[in-house]
Amino acid sequence: MAIWNEFKQFAIKGNAIDMAVAIIIGTSFN
Repeated sequence: MAIWNEFKQFAIKGNAIDMAVAIIIGTSFN
């Protein structure tokens, strides 16, 4: 799952804003 891999990259960075955006994008595609 490419989207999940991208999300993990955001999580590793520890950037809360990027994680929030990734979650919003991920939920909109599900």
